Amino acid sequence: MVLVDVEEVGPTITQILSALNHNGHLILVGFDLYTEFKWISQECPSLSVFFAAWVDLQEIASERSGVLRPGLVDTMNAMHMFDRQAGSKGPRMHRASNDATRCLAVLSGLVSLDSFTIPKTPPKVLLLAELPHPSSKHPFTARITTTDGSILPSEFKTPRSLSTLFAEYEPKAVALNSRGLRSSKSNGVRVWWLSFSTVESLERFTTKIDRSSLSGKSLVVESSITPLKIAE
Repeated sequence: MVLVDVEEVGPTITQILSALNHNGHLILVGFDLYTEFKWISQECPSLSVFFAAWVDLQEIASERSGVLRPGLVDTMNAMHMFDRQAGSKGPRMHRASNDATRCLAVLSGLVSLDSFTIPKTPPKVLLLAELPHPSSKHPFTARITTTDGSILPSEFKTPRSLSTLFAEYEPKAVALNSRGLRSSKSNGVRVWWLSFSTVESLERFTTKIDRSSLSGKSLVVESSITPLKIAE
């Protein structure tokens, strides 16, 4: 095992891939590759020239099982591949070698198994105490206000009630302007905020909720997508 400083990770990987001399015919394989793509685009865009294509195993597992964004360990368990280093909530230890082995196991299962079933579990919604700043953790978000700028329906003034209201759209996080609510309850809540796992979920939510009416209030949805740039 070779240890390198964090600023040398990109150059070291570039050197290793250059030595393979595959002339851009490599295929990048991983599970939920958003973070990897973000790192390549921001920290080492030159790596993209080594790959002719990419495969996100999570997307294939989702299509085959019908479960939105299944976890790596859940997918392995559904294929009867049990990881002794993983607990019920996922791997106890994330190392490059361990995760690479898990991805290879899933790839093997996708190739060899005709079908598999991943048990559906209720999505866990992150209840945020206040509106978050834009970040890569929430690339697909919706901001909900009223058309006339008035307060939103008063029966939905907590993150939990908001997550229940929009549960069918499977948000991964919700928040509202609770600071204003705490400082003066008469001000009410003027902003609802939701984060989604996919752009498809965000678009479905926006199409259904924008300009809809709730408790006599007309709602406006401002959707936001954090762009992910991949170097050509």
